[in-house]
Amino acid sequence: MSDQDESVRMLASLTFATLVRLMPLEGGVPDPPNLPADLAQQKGEQREFLEQLLNPSKIQEYKITVPINAELRPYQQAGVNWLGFMNKFKLHGILCDDMGLGKTLQSICILGSDHLDRDSKTKVSNKFRSD
Repeated sequence: MSDQDESVRMLASLTFATLVRLMPLEGGVPDPPNLPADLAQQKGEQREFLEQLLNPSKIQEYKITVPINAELRPYQQAGVNWLGFMNKFKLHGILCDDMGLGKTLQSICILGSDHLDRDSKTKVSNKFRSD
């Protein structure tokens, strides 16, 4: 929030403000009586998001959909999981491992899988349009 660029500061401030508003969900705040089911579900989803955001070990394993001729090490899979989480929620982040630990492989796994998934969704969408 101390970047020289005003638009970056504004975006960081808004993101932080959104996160702060969600923080009460993380505590043991009881649900109000007669909370509608859709709001309870939304609260659960937001709580899960916050848990994963604040504790990356809780992020679900990302399924790599492209064939790779490599076996990921546990820390590489954790990096892929984190990148997949960031991608899923349209967040931005930087993978900052030391040199030689497989950042390129992890990035290729996410980019390739995302490209394949988008391509297959586009083909399905176009198929329904042509029918």
